[in-house]
Amino acid sequence: MVSVSVGVFGGIRSACGVNDQLASIRRICIRRTIEKVAILPVGVGGVPFLLPRSLVCTAPSTQGHIEAAAGIGNIYDFGQGVAVDHERAMAGYKIGAEGGHVICQYNLGNMFRDGRGIDSPDYEQALVWYERSAAQDFPNAVNSLGDMAAKGQAQTPSWRRARKHWQRAIDL
Repeated sequence: MVSVSVGVFGGIRSACGVNDQLASIRRICIRRTIEKVAILPVGVGGVPFLLPRSLVCTAPSTQGHIEAAAGIGNIYDFGQGVAVDHERAMAGYKIGAEGGHVICQYNLGNMFRDGRGIDSPDYEQALVWYERSAAQDFPNAVNSLGDMAAKGQAQTPSWRRARKHWQRAIDL
């Protein structure tokens, strides 16, 4: 006796006993998966992991993949399983930052301030991203605003403004 399980998948009625239909369904599933997924050569123990293709090809802020962008930024920024690549880290952080991710905004500010992933430090861009992160009450960003105010980076030096930022960071 042959046991047959019947189900509907993708609008096609299939049975385990019908090899042609199953092979066709498998090809459709694989093709749809490949169209939607990008395989990146990073992961735990050298095993690749899959990311939605929208993260690789389009801005994830519209796709709900902001956390994935933050993860990619961290992976390349700190060399977690891959070689450190500040340009790729910056690209990941920028996608997350534009989507409103507070830590991506802060990390992007750090990269601009330190000149990682770019030719030389860009204090104006660092200030922009720190301000966006600080507007969401992220204490590290508020503290960095104080540091930049004290050092006069992208602004005139002001101990008064620096103290105001540092006090706000303490209060958060």
